[in-house]
Parts: sequence; C-alpha cells; structure tokens
Amino acid sequence: MILTATHRKAGPGNFLAASFVLFTAPLTKMARDRPLMIAMTALLTLLPLSGIDLTGPIATIVACAAILVIGMPHGAFDYHLITGQAKGSLPRGAALVAAYLLLAAFVYVVWQIYPVAALLMFLVISAVHFSEDWPVTPGLSNEAGGSPDLLSVAPAAAIICLPAIIYPQELAAAFAQLTGDASTQIAADIMLLVAPVAVLLALVKAATYWNDDDYEGGVTLLLSLLAMAVLPPVIGFALYFCLVHSPKQFAHSKAELQQKEKQRERGPAQRAPSALWMVWPISALAIFIAAAIFYTEIRADVASAALASVFMTLSMLTVPHMAMPMLVKAPNIKRRP
Repeated sequence: MILTATHRKAGPGNFLAASFVLFTAPLTKMARDRPLMIAMTALLTLLPLSGIDLTGPIATIVACAAILVIGMPHGAFDYHLITGQAKGSLPRGAALVAAYLLLAAFVYVVWQIYPVAALLMFLVISAVHFSEDWPVTPGLSNEAGGSPDLLSVAPAAAIICLPAIIYPQELAAAFAQLTGDASTQIAADIMLLVAPVAVLLALVKAATYWNDDDYEGGVTLLLSLLAMAVLPPVIGFALYFCLVHSPKQFAHSKAELQQKEKQRERGPAQRAPSALWMVWPISALAIFIAAAIFYTEIRADVASAALASVFMTLSMLTVPHMAMPMLVKAPNIKRRP
C-alpha cells in the first residue's frame, strides 16, 4: 500500500516519507508487541552507567533467583502429562515418575563426575528445547507444527552461542563458576564456531516470520538476539528464559491442558482449577532441589554456588522434561486394559 501510493505520487518528499514508515514499522511493532522485553533490555543495558556491575555477584544471584522463581514454573506441567497418561493406573503413574526421577538423578551424577561433559550436554539439549520457541509453523509449537528444522534450531543456538563472540571472558568465567573446572574453554570454543552461522540463520528465520506476517515471532526473535548481544551472558540468558521461553511454554502447556479439560465430562470450569494449582507446589519443589544443591556444592563464593545450583537444577529438570513425551509413548509402560 505504501509503495503503491509512493509510485502514484512521485517525488522525493513522498519517497522519503514512505521509506521512513517502512524502516520504522518494525521498531513500532517491537514497542507494541514486547514492551516489557524492550524496557528490561534497555534498563539493564543502562545500569552499568550508574556503577552497577552486571557481571558481579549480586547481579548473578538476582538473575539466578529470577530463573528459579519466574522461569522454571512452566516445567511443572509435566505433572499433568504424567497423570494424564497414567489414566488412573497407579503402576503406570509410578513407572513414569520413577523414570522422570531417574533421568534427573542421572544428570546430577554426570554433573558431579564429568562437569564439562554435563555442560556440553546441557548446551545441546537447551538448543533443542529452545527450538520449540521458534516453530516451523507460525503460531504453533514444534510439537504441533512439525519436527524442528534447521531454521528452528538456529535461533536457539544463536541465543545460546552469541555471548561467545561478544562476551568471551564473561562466558568463560560463568562456565568456570558453573562447573568448578577450568577446562570448560572447549565449550566456549565450540560456541564461538557455531555462533556466526547460527546468528545468520536466525536472521533468516526472522525474515521468514516477517514474510509470513508473523510479526510477533520476528519481533521476539530480534529482541532475544539483541538482549544476548548487549547484556552479559547470565543476565541475557535470564531475560530470555523468563520473558520469552517460559511464557511461551507456559501458555502452550496451559492451553493444551485446558483443551484436554474441555474434552472431559465434568468440563473446564470444574476441573481446571484443580489441575493448574499443582504448578506452584511443584515449582516450590524445584526451588528446594536448587537450595539443596546450593548447600552441598563447594564453590569459591555465594554467587558461584548459586549459579551452579540453578543451572544444575535446570538441566536436571530439562532432560526428563524433554524426554517425558517419548516416555509416555514407550511400549513397555503402556496402560494395560
């Protein structure tokens, strides 16, 4: 419409006006769709001007607390996946819970014995998991819209790996804090190799969102990349995890749950409250696990212990969280008639 009007009314003034609208439209769309993300990114970017060190211990502890309290609750919907698949069968429900806990325990053991391997595993699994935020089909999760493709995984990899280009020293320090092992440089080196290609493909993905008129997807992706580019690694990750990943996952899981409740005989009005309230005690259990790890981990300072406990807990819950859809379909634990 703008270009057509410009051609009909030729002239430098009209051309400049149309160009201005075209180039500022994405910025206007960003401000409208993601005001909190913009405000928090801008605020955190400006905080160092006031003397606040975003790589310091206080900022790290605050970021870890935000990940625990704001970011993790979406994983609590696994409870409803387990109970829904158990369908009243106590042995099947117990088998699913046992498998969930065994996977979490396995991840914890790997962190204790091979922390660098655990870190690499966590980074790869996170990239696959975060690819669900950038679905193949606009408006759907990858689970609903198809298996994740390269242009779904690339934005997730770019968000994770971008700090290796811009904040290499801060990233290395965070990895050392997380693992208590100085040999984590290999992880940073791998991220440095992946980052340029991942960022380029992420920009292609943003362009496809725009081309498909999925402006919210494009805006969210560009803001996520911007946050990781201008903020230290731990702060940028916390911002993305709390304001993008968790709300997307929470909304999708809640909608799925409510849809299932609508199909039940008693209807959503009676059953939804009993289903949703379990999110909070399960989230409290995750916080308890993180606190237990915090008190058992030997680190140089409180911030390092907080970082280790939160990301260990996150990886312990992410692995079974991603495996659960496969576990509920496993033939050896199918419900018997």
